[in-house]
Amino acid sequence: MPIPTAFTPLRKPRRRRAPAAMFGIVSVALLAGCSSGSSDAGALDWDSLPSSFATECSVWTNPDPDSFATNTPPPAEVQVRAATVEHTTGDRVKISLSFLAPPPPPPLQVPGVGSQTIAQPGSVDFSFAVYPSGMNGPNDYSLFFQRDTQNVWTVSGSRTLTPERAKSGFDLESVVGTVDSSRVIGNDLIAEVDLAQFPAVLREPVFAPDVQVSSKQAIPRDPYRLPIEGPNGGPPKTGPSNMGLFMFATQNCSATDSDIAMDGGAFTSTFETEPRSAAVDPETFANPTKAGSYQFTTSDGNFTCGINLSGIAEGAGCHGAIPTDAACTVGGTSTGADCTPNTIFISATSKGIQQAERQRYANGSTATVLNNNETLRVGDYACVVRDDTVQCSDNAGSEFSVSPTSATVT
Repeated sequence: MPIPTAFTPLRKPRRRRAPAAMFGIVSVALLAGCSSGSSDAGALDWDSLPSSFATECSVWTNPDPDSFATNTPPPAEVQVRAATVEHTTGDRVKISLSFLAPPPPPPLQVPGVGSQTIAQPGSVDFSFAVYPSGMNGPNDYSLFFQRDTQNVWTVSGSRTLTPERAKSGFDLESVVGTVDSSRVIGNDLIAEVDLAQFPAVLREPVFAPDVQVSSKQAIPRDPYRLPIEGPNGGPPKTGPSNMGLFMFATQNCSATDSDIAMDGGAFTSTFETEPRSAAVDPETFANPTKAGSYQFTTSDGNFTCGINLSGIAEGAGCHGAIPTDAACTVGGTSTGADCTPNTIFISATSKGIQQAERQRYANGSTATVLNNNETLRVGDYACVVRDDTVQCSDNAGSEFSVSPTSATVT
């Protein structure tokens, strides 16, 4: 059996096949849509799909004792907290991976054997793959994302190569594409790609992407041993080989409760998960009296909130039943017990809890209700309601959470 690396995406076996050792899958499930107005009956209809879905994450527990992959949890800088797939415009999608800590730069290269260079021992790296129609969908096409030593990300697409396909000369439709943009903001990696580069993806009527995230740590290797030898000789069991890398457990995120359990394995949650949130149409929440302003109220009436794209109150904020013991400021000055908090906010330049003279983020009399587990996303800001709590965040990593019993800003 070939030894997988951190940069070799492994596909979950379809259920008609015998169980096999495999890595886990990060699943971001979007609804399928068939185009009714297109001449290509099998083309994707983006208008029928949600604009974005957030996910919950866990770690795949590999039951195979002879697997090269381990069940060791990844370190924080490559441990995924959440993943989001968002359709932006045309055939472009934005993939966001949120880690527990800022993701690492590409490993520093040091001299290896002869003229080769290798990753500096101890350094950590990661890659990910996207399966547009899902692991068990009608299309086995996959998109594989990796970066070079200069932190330039590339994407390649191909179907799975099987012995039968190799013998028959089956067209794998392999394409080496480009990543439109990639950036790290706080703990998040954000990559955007134009799927028009991959006709095999757009021909299918189903878009239910799974994402696989793999990570590894570089370790010293013995130049006098075969790469596939384990630390005690012979083929490697669970743990490091002489390939100079240690594979961490693969991570998995799911946006739905669909049946994604793998044959012979189990999922182990790595953090307290939250229900899926559904994106809403921002125009439904547009402030009729202020351009570039979007507002909402919670169903219980405790908070009125909004997102402003410009102006004095640029950012996201809420007014309402903020706990009276929350530390707050008046005019930027902390006044202790004399401060009665009524506003919590984040912006491009500041954040905090205040006693404000005016409600600059929303007008409760005209705001639309944002229901439980719905997300309003405008520009760099997103707000979601979960039970009695409102959470707002931005792409720079700032976030606030407020309920009648607690208020925090980070």
